[in-house]
Amino acid sequence: MPERFRGQPGIEAGVRIALGEALLGLADYERAEQQARQALKLASTSPDEAQNLELDASVLLAEVLFEASRYDEAQAVLGDPD
Repeated sequence: MPERFRGQPGIEAGVRIALGEALLGLADYERAEQQARQALKLASTSPDEAQNLELDASVLLAEVLFEASRYDEAQAVLGDPD
């Protein structure tokens, strides 16, 4: 990720979410997962819109895992509904 986002974890997380969504659309699950996990990590350190970013990154990660047939992991990301 370019250095221009250094010190701006919220912006970098948003960019990584968008990139992860694009990679998911291309069925590049491995790289989409990497972007989603990094976005989730960044979102947790961003005071700006942290909840929205964490939710977006979590949903993306769950979608990636689901599409990669890793159903138990996808469910774990979103939490157990029971």
